[in-house]
Amino acid sequence: MRDFRNAKAMAKTLREVFASRSLQISHSESLEAIAQILGARNWQTLSAAIEAEPGGRTKPKAGGPPPTARSVLPLVPMRDFVVFPEMAVPLFAGRPKTLAAIQAALDGDQRLFLVTQRRREDNAPTPDDLFKVGVLAVILQSTTLTDGTLRLTVQGERRRMLVVG
Repeated sequence: MRDFRNAKAMAKTLREVFASRSLQISHSESLEAIAQILGARNWQTLSAAIEAEPGGRTKPKAGGPPPTARSVLPLVPMRDFVVFPEMAVPLFAGRPKTLAAIQAALDGDQRLFLVTQRRREDNAPTPDDLFKVGVLAVILQSTTLTDGTLRLTVQGERRRMLVVG
């Protein structure tokens, strides 16, 4: 019997059933439908729950420590965009708390938790001001600019749920 960890297979089956009845839906539409059927708000939330499960689909990346379900990572609130798994992006950081989080990551295993803010104008977001799903990312490169701002290149590895407490 299938459970929520088989959501992608369920979405594929849903698309095949619809196609056999001459109804076409996209892959992302089928994932969103399965997430709602299983009681999740959306696919991203369900995917993070799947990855957080002990039997989930996460696999350790070569060269780094295996992720744990309850890792404590330096958190960086993102103002303008969402970083996805496998995506490499440049970031600029200047807020004191963000700089401290990045420094903690640089002093440790180079990993950060990137999560998007609900409102861009918040300069000191609280956990309630952040979305609950973010991405575990690794710092590939870091440069300090003349004005004290940090320029980073990060790569998203996998989705994670924000757990506060």
